[in-house]
Amino acid sequence: MKKSLLLLCIALFVLHCGKTSTGLSNHSGAQIQVWARVVKQTAGLAKILQTSATTWDSLIVRVTSEAADIDTIVKAFKFATADSSINCSIPDVPAGKARVVEAWTKTAGGTVIHSCAAKKVDISSGEIKYVEFDLMPKRGSIYVNCGSLPTTIDHICASFIFSVSNIFDTLSSCEARAAKTYLSIDNVPDSAAGTLFVVGVGAAGDTLYRSSMPLVFYAYQNATYSAQVPKVTTGLTLGITAQQTGETVVSVSLGAKKPFDVEKGPLIISEIMYNANDSEYIEVYNPLAKDTAFDTLILDIDGVYRYFSNIQIKSKGFFVFGRKPLPWVNATPPVASALDLSSTGNWITVRAKDSSAMDWVAFIGGSNDQGWPNLASSKKSIVLDSLVSDPSYNNYGPNWVPAKTPINQVDPKYILPATLQCGTPGFAGS
Repeated sequence: MKKSLLLLCIALFVLHCGKTSTGLSNHSGAQIQVWARVVKQTAGLAKILQTSATTWDSLIVRVTSEAADIDTIVKAFKFATADSSINCSIPDVPAGKARVVEAWTKTAGGTVIHSCAAKKVDISSGEIKYVEFDLMPKRGSIYVNCGSLPTTIDHICASFIFSVSNIFDTLSSCEARAAKTYLSIDNVPDSAAGTLFVVGVGAAGDTLYRSSMPLVFYAYQNATYSAQVPKVTTGLTLGITAQQTGETVVSVSLGAKKPFDVEKGPLIISEIMYNANDSEYIEVYNPLAKDTAFDTLILDIDGVYRYFSNIQIKSKGFFVFGRKPLPWVNATPPVASALDLSSTGNWITVRAKDSSAMDWVAFIGGSNDQGWPNLASSKKSIVLDSLVSDPSYNNYGPNWVPAKTPINQVDPKYILPATLQCGTPGFAGS
């Protein structure tokens, strides 16, 4: 009898070898079933997902207790970036009250990409407890879109010097000068507070233009900012214009007429046909509850003004500016080439008579990291996915979709001329 009791004690000692908690043997086992969903991203994480160093590969689930009466349980589950959700189970969880369940995604190197608030549950012996998580991004991108850059600039650089929890870091991006230059500062941590610097550098390496502005980056927060930052050296204006889930858009321009400005409404750019050889158009929407008339309206494309007179737009109605007269076009410039849009993208601003900006869109054509529709060679317009009164909404590529409706089917007046183009000029929808 004594020998049996001794063997039982040894067995219990071996089973608990390495354990620090004293409560495991006092509770019956249960199971926690975890359902975790990654909250839909805009383009903010699109770029960092392309690099192995910042691609999440696992979901980590941790179970602890407020009373510290159980051992910490940590489980890792393979979780591909292509998947939007994962369902997994944590067996043998000691029953009891106030079990704290946490979940996050991480990279192979341990960098946290998504997380969420912990859930506290009570669990009974033999029970299966279901816990759901919406995983929010903890990192995103700052996009710096540059237009009207002087030819004296050889390349342009953007740097974000910031701190998170009193730890300082710097992220940068540089690109050679082009007519339109796009920079992407990626893998920016949530709540990073610091200063964004933009520098234009000449061929000899000397700094020709420089500007800076304070910036707090939020990986998941809907907010809109409009600010014009004073020039540090001649010619460069830097303004943070908008922010959305996981991405911040910053506009930079040089030149006499800047294509970026504080957007005041009311008109909203709602459709752009740029992927057509000779029949481009720009549609604007009037979200007001009343008809609106303008004795002068300015269509600014890449800093060049086109003036239109006696424009009337009905309440909740549309007005279409076109390259040439067509049944779906309301107004054309005197010269067709004055409304020539590029397949690589343009900065389009609708301005009032005093040149103040009602709305602007800096769209990118072709393949891009900012979520703008890639139309390839198809003759389609891009259409705003929702008719809104917020002029900052259309600043983001993910809020635009390729048109699906053939123009000839939109309205009986559009039956001729026959065209293979898709779009809904003058009407809502895609």
